[in-house]
Amino acid sequence: MNRIVFAFSIVFAAASAAAGNLAFVRASEFLADADGDQTVALQSALDCGAGRVYVDAHGGGWRVGPLSVRRSDLEVVLCDGVVLRADQGRFVAGRDDFMLCAAGVSKVTLRGEGCAAIDMEGCGRHALAFEGVSNVSVRNIEIRGAGFDALHCVAVCGFDFDGVKTVRAGGNGLFVDGTGTDGRPVSER
Repeated sequence: MNRIVFAFSIVFAAASAAAGNLAFVRASEFLADADGDQTVALQSALDCGAGRVYVDAHGGGWRVGPLSVRRSDLEVVLCDGVVLRADQGRFVAGRDDFMLCAAGVSKVTLRGEGCAAIDMEGCGRHALAFEGVSNVSVRNIEIRGAGFDALHCVAVCGFDFDGVKTVRAGGNGLFVDGTGTDGRPVSER
């Protein structure tokens, strides 16, 4: 009986994934398909269609290059103890590389559980970049060593940053050019 339930669960999960109906995934589940390439695995998790992506702890830690949020209605959760570290070989000097970039999407949340961090180790330009995004939320994360701004927001309408700590940013901890939750341009305030 347990084998039948297990087999049904696998078939149901595969069908849900194909239909884009996954409630959540764990990023570590994508490591085998990416031949251990952590950037490819995490980008695949972000692109898979799940509403929530848990960046969970695994044996090797997460060392990644630039990542993109390419769709709306996504919550990315850095689990307790997880640190996303910049893979220095994937950040080209002089190029506007970001650890995580979201453009033209809406309803994006990046949050940490417990003690979670992003460590740029001085690579790239901005740690998190949001451009032309509406309703973005970043909560409970420490951002370390951004090459320039830790959080860089341009033409963002509706943002919520809470419990974000920036350390050793080469530029600003937070740069905002756009509109706040009240719809008024930040420059008017």
